[in-house]
Amino acid sequence: MIDVNLTPELREKNRSYSYLGYTVTTNEKAAVTDIRMAKIKSTSQALMYGTVKYTAAGFDGHANSICYARDTSVGSPILADDIQIADKLSDGKKGYVPVCYFGSAAYNFDACVNNTKWDKAKYIFFSPSEKFTSGTEYISGLFFVSGANAEEKGWSLTEYAEKLGGKLLGNENFTKGRQWHKKVMGPESGMNCYVKNMQTYLCYTTTHDPKRAMYMSVKTRKSG
Repeated sequence: MIDVNLTPELREKNRSYSYLGYTVTTNEKAAVTDIRMAKIKSTSQALMYGTVKYTAAGFDGHANSICYARDTSVGSPILADDIQIADKLSDGKKGYVPVCYFGSAAYNFDACVNNTKWDKAKYIFFSPSEKFTSGTEYISGLFFVSGANAEEKGWSLTEYAEKLGGKLLGNENFTKGRQWHKKVMGPESGMNCYVKNMQTYLCYTTTHDPKRAMYMSVKTRKSG
């Protein structure tokens, strides 16, 4: 077990603690090759990502489960005793891979994946036995960012995407014209409500590892 509480923010709120433990093996065929996060109801739930089976190992303080695969089609065996926990994505060692949601951005264990509490962050990086640090760049994940959150923090959309370890894909607002409601405390009494235009922008993450790249699956139907 790594003696670092991954959810110190939750500890302050409701005394919730999250620690990472793992087993080791000398058998490459029994080694874990990928680690992801998923929002599921039970660790007994079957989880497939494409054709690869993932096993849910347990929940963190946000009720999200850490999941792992033992399939070399999604990565090379992960080296034991070489797990890094960092407060910033930029602190990840070269060639290390951050634990992410399936097909999305890096997962912030302390504040959840897309939270703007950047002073409250814990990321897990693992070390695959085969590292890719250069060469062809592939898309590895997609996620959205909120323009309202960026404005609130004084960030550009590009800065917001980079803080999540990704890049902004153009400047198209995918929810243009739609409205959202946010409750705020009034100066005198109760709750007030205001309406603001929604702003949702698409971002992507990249990898040099072809096994961590996203692939398009196309099915054809025979005529007649």
